[in-house]
Order: sequence, then C-alpha cells, then structure tokens
Amino acid sequence: LNEFSNGTKLILPVIKKTRYFLLDSDVATVYHQAKFYYQILEESLKESFLLVQNEIKKGNKANERIEELRKAEELRKAAELKKAEELRKAEQLRIQAQQRQMQQRQMQQRQVQPGTQAAPPAQAAPPAQAAPPAQATPPAQATPPAQPARPPTSGR
Repeated sequence: LNEFSNGTKLILPVIKKTRYFLLDSDVATVYHQAKFYYQILEESLKESFLLVQNEIKKGNKANERIEELRKAEELRKAAELKKAEELRKAEQLRIQAQQRQMQQRQMQQRQVQPGTQAAPPAQAAPPAQAAPPAQATPPAQATPPAQPARPPTSGR
C-alpha cells in the first residue's frame, strides 16, 4: 500500500468462476509451465539445438585452423629438407672437386721422374688457385704419357 498515492488508478480483477487469479508468482510459474509444457519444451529444445550447432561450427573452424597450421608446418619442414638437401649436394660437389684436385696432384707427382720437373697441368687451374709458373723442359727428354683420371671413390 506504500506504493500507492493520490491519482494512481487501481484496476481490480473481476472474479468469475471460469477465470482463476493466481496470487503467488511461484504458483503462477508452475501453472504456466504445466499449461504450456510442450510449447516451452519445444522452445527450450530449439535453443539447445542452436547452441549445439554453434559449438559444432566453432569446433569445425578450430579444426580447420589446426589443419591450416599443420599444412604450414609441413611446408616449412619440406622447405628445410629441400635446403638441407641442396646444402648436402653442394658439399658433395665441393668434396668431389677436392678429390679431383688431389688426383691431379697425385698424377703430376707420378709423372715426375728423378732429376726432371713436372710438366704443367693439362687443365686450367680453378680460379681459387693460381697456376704455377711454367718452366721449360728440355726438348731431349719426353714426358711419359698421362694416365687417364680415375673416377672418385666414395670411400667405401
């Protein structure tokens, strides 16, 4: 009654035998839920299904993102493997070049006989090394024929 003041219009319900007025809010809630049980259940299930579908979509998006990250990781690993393979091949080529140089030096040392000097190499020296100065050999002495170069061994 403290909420009422002068000028407030108060409408009182007309009580009929066919209409009921529930005075307690808990009783009114239970009455409403009992009377409209199936409609309330249907709405509640629709909301739950929508929430489940949204969570599934979020899960799919997360799975797609995980898949993208996995593919990116695979590409990165493939690039690293390719780079490592290129480095390995470059190292093999460098080792083979060193082996060829060693074989050429051995061939030159084999060609040198006591009291004579080695003939200049038949191939040009690599740019990293300067060619040794050529010395004239006496025309009376012939150099032995060069042996064919052997293919590099793999060390096995």
